[in-house]
Amino acid sequence: MSILKTSGSALINGGENGVMFSLPGIACQFLMMLVPILLVRPSRQHAHGDALPPSA
Repeated sequence: MSILKTSGSALINGGENGVMFSLPGIACQFLMMLVPILLVRPSRQHAHGDALPPSA
């Protein structure tokens, strides 16, 4: 088992926890979480139920 040695600020490189716990890593995870949320939102047209014409 090898041990990874890091130098510099733990806010930038995550320190012993790894890059996923650094500020840039957390920001990237947040942005990647927003992508599917914004893509899967229902459109306004379908939300009101006006997609089908009224039956005669």
